[in-house]
Amino acid sequence: MQKPLFLVRLVLAPLVYFLTGILIFLTVEIIIAVSGNEWNWIEIVAEAYLAVENMLLYALIITAGLGVILFVLHLLKVRLGTLRLPRVLIPVSVLPVAGWVVLSLMPVRAGNTSMPDVYLIVADTLRQDYVSAERTPNIHFLSSESIFFSNAYTESPWTLTSFGSFLTGRHPQEHRAGTGAMRGEFGQSLRSDLAYLPEEMKKAGYQTVGLVTNAYLSSGTGMSRGFDYYYNIMEPRFHFSWSPSADMEKEYAPARMQLQRAITWMKISVDKQKPVFMMLQFMDPHLPYHKRSPWMGEEKASVPGKFAEKDIRYGGEVRYMDDAIGDLLSILGKSGRYKNALVIFLSDHGEELSEGRKWSDSVPGTVDHGHSLYPEVVRASLIIKPPVFSGGGIQCTDLATLMDVPQTVASILKLKTWPLDAGISLISSSGSCTEARRAVFQGGMLYGPNQYGMRIHRRTVLWQPGKDSWLSYSTETDPGHMNPLGETSESLKKLLREHARKMSKNKTSTPQIKLTREEMEHLRSLGYMRQDK
Repeated sequence: MQKPLFLVRLVLAPLVYFLTGILIFLTVEIIIAVSGNEWNWIEIVAEAYLAVENMLLYALIITAGLGVILFVLHLLKVRLGTLRLPRVLIPVSVLPVAGWVVLSLMPVRAGNTSMPDVYLIVADTLRQDYVSAERTPNIHFLSSESIFFSNAYTESPWTLTSFGSFLTGRHPQEHRAGTGAMRGEFGQSLRSDLAYLPEEMKKAGYQTVGLVTNAYLSSGTGMSRGFDYYYNIMEPRFHFSWSPSADMEKEYAPARMQLQRAITWMKISVDKQKPVFMMLQFMDPHLPYHKRSPWMGEEKASVPGKFAEKDIRYGGEVRYMDDAIGDLLSILGKSGRYKNALVIFLSDHGEELSEGRKWSDSVPGTVDHGHSLYPEVVRASLIIKPPVFSGGGIQCTDLATLMDVPQTVASILKLKTWPLDAGISLISSSGSCTEARRAVFQGGMLYGPNQYGMRIHRRTVLWQPGKDSWLSYSTETDPGHMNPLGETSESLKKLLREHARKMSKNKTSTPQIKLTREEMEHLRSLGYMRQDK
């Protein structure tokens, strides 16, 4: 009877010591975090949860390894003597594990309000043509229960200016966020005098939470305005040493980590008496395209040569992100929050994958964005599920723009404070597509020469004012825009020039964005700030 008890103690002792160390370590780091200038108890709980989860994995591996060693020693009949275990450590070591188990089993709370939750899910750098039933089944499922816009465009080919537009209903030159970045600076911050969707949602009684993972969305850009809780994992904050955050991909927080933060917030912080406005960003389709197994194994290269590997990785990242989005929708469904929620899924911009564009400052065959206004970069995914919507799978084929998202939200929720001149509603009161815009415009470049773009009728017009260079394409016969048409008509030139002239009148100056050294390093790891730009 003594040998089994001895073996149990021998295995249990290092595990108990290990778990006790977890508790001590977490306590010390929490004290350090609380004594600092910037902290939030939601961040601490989320970090602690992720840290304990990671530690338990290590503990499991260590215990399994010790078990194998002990079994071998037992077979060799090696005597190890006796090992005593301080009894007080057993209950102490169970505390972090018990906390982790309780938080894991804790359900997402159901709402107790008649006002619908609003979930704005943003996929960074997602090409519209990479969304399909086969590659992104969960996004496709959402579209089957929603109204989806197959001809939607972003206002700008990069993150900050695009976020500014779909949260203010204004063009980049109007909201100012990110303008001037193409001249080697980080650009201007968001105008504080414009209506801003998170701020208006807070005024309407919503709990507002923003979970982003891009240094270009740091608080210094003005994007955190109106959020009760704004967490950008790229900003310099504390991370538990054993948390995946401490050893995460240096470029951004992967989708599973973003999902865990959203779930943790909904479990421990949400007020059941208030509706939720949550903006959740996923960065996975962005450079540098990590090797995601097994998702990458389901991809086949759609581009030739040296870019085939990156194309496969990009597709793998899209599949990996889609799985996380599926889990989020499932959790919302089980909690009872999904049916009555307004769910919006969009991509802030797309990505050039070696299309070989020559009419920009990028090297032909580049993998990038921010430098051109071609469809692979400015076509956007846009899916909107109104609350208690039974007519899913409606496709709107007319021109649409992300700039109209806030006006659409205001129309559905009947927010009276949103300015009528900031966009149009894309969905009518009956749940159908509204009258299309005559034209949609793009601008707000990050790299290279200043450019303007216009989509109108069945034409795309691109203009470089510096060289007065014009290109036009047929969106009907040449959707990839590989074969320019002849001379651009004067009427189309006049329309685009008028838009550019109107935008140039916006001389409002906002504070220049100042990023920390850590944030600059994050941007550099994402492919920004390169000398060849």
